[in-house]
Amino acid sequence: MSVDGKMAARLYGDLLIRCITNTIYQDIPQDPWSGGTYAEALRTEGRDWPSRAHSMIGVKRLENLRTLTEAALADEIPGDFIETGVWRGGACILMRGLLAAHGVSDRKVIVAD
Repeated sequence: MSVDGKMAARLYGDLLIRCITNTIYQDIPQDPWSGGTYAEALRTEGRDWPSRAHSMIGVKRLENLRTLTEAALADEIPGDFIETGVWRGGACILMRGLLAAHGVSDRKVIVAD
């Protein structure tokens, strides 16, 4: 992948994570302990229940998932990907998006709940 392609994949991954966690629009959490107020630190750590976001695992965990997914691709580790314990499918969306951003079409993302 070219330098421009790597940058595009990186920027796309950043945007995906922001959309999946809804840090773009800062949706109000629906959990009983956060007081109904968006707090970036809580969303980053995955310590609130977003009302509209596609994941509650938080920015840090999604960034870790991106790192692991891209490492598996870079190291040419064969196989498909799976998310177990799906809430709204954010981790699956991220993995599928990363595969597409890297031009990978021969792997599946399996969803199990």
